[in-house]
Amino acid sequence: LNGRVDAPGGCRFDLTLTNLLPYEISSLVPDFSVYRNNNVVYATKILGFNSIKPGNKLRRELQFEAISCAEIGRLQVRGGDRCEMGALNKFSDVKPGSCLALLRVLPSELLKFEK
Repeated sequence: LNGRVDAPGGCRFDLTLTNLLPYEISSLVPDFSVYRNNNVVYATKILGFNSIKPGNKLRRELQFEAISCAEIGRLQVRGGDRCEMGALNKFSDVKPGSCLALLRVLPSELLKFEK
């Protein structure tokens, strides 16, 4: 999580995915949920990351409408079961959460950011 800013109509987050794996992340589509300060889910959106070669980074923006950044208490990464990276693809026989297990979410001073 690189940043968050009040934008017209809502709160925008700046995110970066760095591929530290020894293979390309062809596709990863996690869900991002924002929680109000009272710990109630406000909204969930999906955001895709595609074609990230080992060692490369991909920056993306994600906006949640009709809520200010001050009203958001945490951002959570969930899902992500639709991925293509290494041995994981749509033909893999793996349990849910296998894609997300390969991600490390770094803590942020901006707000609680977790998976």
